[in-house]
Amino acid sequence: MSRTNCIDRAGQILIFCIWIEKRLVDLLILKKHPRLIKKVNTETEQAFPYTFNKDRSLYWEKSSFLVLNQFIKEFNPKKDWKENLENIFVWRDIIAHSYISLYKPYLLYRPDTKKKGKKPHELKKILLPTKTNKKSSRKFTLLLMLSDDDKFNQMVRAIEEIDQVYLRYEAVKLGINYEILR
Repeated sequence: MSRTNCIDRAGQILIFCIWIEKRLVDLLILKKHPRLIKKVNTETEQAFPYTFNKDRSLYWEKSSFLVLNQFIKEFNPKKDWKENLENIFVWRDIIAHSYISLYKPYLLYRPDTKKKGKKPHELKKILLPTKTNKKSSRKFTLLLMLSDDDKFNQMVRAIEEIDQVYLRYEAVKLGINYEILR
């Protein structure tokens, strides 16, 4: 795999993760303002209602982990879905804060495990396509190896499943036409 493909893949995963975050925001807003659901369900060609867009802007100012935690509190997903959502947000954070080089087929990431509340071995389980860099001057630096086709595809499938199964399920429970939000 070429080095630029690693960057392309990192970009794809990052955009998918951000996209999932925005769907969480939409569901949070519609749960908070159920009167908007009918308007949103019928607004296919016009802009969404002002209140909806105003609240979206407020959520976009929050950190991604605050959005995730609020979603988990409001929707209380089952353990597997909660873990998958957390993994997606960890991937988002890692890619957004990794050291990226055009000349390397991997991304370097040294997590602040105290801030994340995850131990290094827990992060390695979440990350799938990683190796620990033993030569690093730091105690724990991950190499995010997006060049592994199987692992990359596993990450994409996890994101697609959250979208197409879990978030659709939550939208249907609220009476939302999920395709309009997508």
